Amino acid sequence: MTPFPSVNLLDLSAEAIHARITQPTLQHFTGLYLTRARALLDPDSPQFLDHRKLEKPFWRSREGIFVVPQAMQILALAGAITQESAFSEAARDVLLAIIDHGLADSASLAWGVTTSGWRHGEGHDKFLLALGVWCVLEFAGSSFAPQDRSKVKKFLEDSLQISLALTQQDNANVTNNRGIRGLAASALWALMLDSFAPAADRDTILKRAWISLEKHLYFVFDAQGAPYEGPAYAGNTLGSLTLVAEILRRAGQPDILQHRSLERHPRYLAYELTPGQATINNLNDSHAQCGSISGCLHRMSLPGGEIIAWLARQLDLAPQRTDGELVNTPVIRDYLNFLLWWDESIPTRSPDDLKWPTSAVFPIRGVASHRTGWHSSDILVSHFCGRQEVLCHRQGDQNHVALYAGGERVLVDAGYGDEHKDMSQKMNRWFGLTEAHNCVLIDGLNQRGVLEAPGWGEGEMLEFGNTETRSYSLGDASSATGKDHRVRQSRRKVTLHRLELAPVVTILDVNERDGGSFVTEILWHTHPDNRWSIHATGGIIHTKTLDWHVFVFNLRNEAFQTFGEDGFGRPRLRVRSESALSEFATILIPLPKDQPSPIVRRTGRNLELQLPSGRITLEL
Repeated sequence: MTPFPSVNLLDLSAEAIHARITQPTLQHFTGLYLTRARALLDPDSPQFLDHRKLEKPFWRSREGIFVVPQAMQILALAGAITQESAFSEAARDVLLAIIDHGLADSASLAWGVTTSGWRHGEGHDKFLLALGVWCVLEFAGSSFAPQDRSKVKKFLEDSLQISLALTQQDNANVTNNRGIRGLAASALWALMLDSFAPAADRDTILKRAWISLEKHLYFVFDAQGAPYEGPAYAGNTLGSLTLVAEILRRAGQPDILQHRSLERHPRYLAYELTPGQATINNLNDSHAQCGSISGCLHRMSLPGGEIIAWLARQLDLAPQRTDGELVNTPVIRDYLNFLLWWDESIPTRSPDDLKWPTSAVFPIRGVASHRTGWHSSDILVSHFCGRQEVLCHRQGDQNHVALYAGGERVLVDAGYGDEHKDMSQKMNRWFGLTEAHNCVLIDGLNQRGVLEAPGWGEGEMLEFGNTETRSYSLGDASSATGKDHRVRQSRRKVTLHRLELAPVVTILDVNERDGGSFVTEILWHTHPDNRWSIHATGGIIHTKTLDWHVFVFNLRNEAFQTFGEDGFGRPRLRVRSESALSEFATILIPLPKDQPSPIVRRTGRNLELQLPSGRITLEL
């Protein structure tokens, strides 16, 4: 009988793996990785896979695509690392169970929509399945018996044809993470078939995947490396996509790993890194903890690689991410990237070491990152107002502001509405609404670009400046609101004053609808762990360690109201006024708890702040 074929796309032998994991960092995380693998086979563990009885509900629902392929990768690699047959045989048995029970073709509900199974439909799902199957064949292939050959070959052939049938759809969505992953899935199925019987259009499939990957990297990042879909989707996809790029390179396709987006993305991560929290500011559809450097690890040994080593320790390898069971963390998801490219010999240099400016702007995407530094005690004020990319995830969040300080979330983004619990129910996308962000509502209207306000809406970052004592950004969101495409004015100027006595944030809002009277509502959401104390001209955000004193001024000396309320599960201040032209200034001053409230006096656009530690004068 013909032996079971060997799939060898990475040429990563057990000897090569053992040589790599002698590095202390990899040695440590490989130990945690193996602990995760053992939990998958332990009936007493909450992570138990149940691959023999298949009684857990995820085996026949879309939820399984986020569980099973990752488990296949973990078990297969654990077998290659330890040479313990229990891991390799479990990985093999998972794949055979998927084939024998038709688990990749099980229809189920996901967010209220019926899906046809893991290898059908959205490119995202069939790519994750293809990646899991490849890992099993690559690292646990020797555990298969000759008689398994025909059923595995047919499964690969059928999966390729199912994937190819959606090529036009995936190609049309190549700017989105789903489209590119669908085309990459076809390439993986075709490459796995090389060891059985090469696919008829194999070279065309690989070339299409390579071209689409290059297009995706140009479309989904702006020219400075800022991701249109947000740091979560960038972090969740780049690791696996660069792995596919390396596989394609070894299969004879051009090397795309030197692409400008992969070179420049680390700079975005560094500037949007939240102080002391091991995450990136969760702009757009992003969970509260997001961002990864795994997709750029291949650049560690290239010029500029020092910042990658530093970022890895702030994000993927940080204790906040890696303590405990390592469930769904970058170290688990993209372990192969670390195995291939992590280099302990590269020196770690922070942005301070590299003499980077403390603040920066990504003008096309429209992200201005205002910082006091990169220590855990520092401040990040992130201001978004910029363009969107067609078919990418987007929200109605033009001129949104997020504020982080000393490991605490002060003004928060709605992100991905953490967390969606029941995948069988239709998703409530409240987190995409303007009213869920720290934005300005004009006559209560949500900005266009979300289901509740269809149409195209994007902003523009008009100005940015940075000196030793302050940085500022000016965003224009006037084309994002209203059925006639544009209101007369909707501008926001955000300034971080880096002063010796205290950092101060000032926000200037100017809004005008059509010349007639309209209602302005300025919204400020804080984290659920914090609370607001509201007064007539602002309030105080009480965090665990600081009191952020918030002062609101109507620059036209017109009446306004303040309301403390719940904003989608988060404490919120709403400032409301009605006039033909709205001009407001909001000032935020952090002080230690129990200190007297500062006194703020305004003359025109000049401010005088009397703090417990002294007096400050500022210009808005």
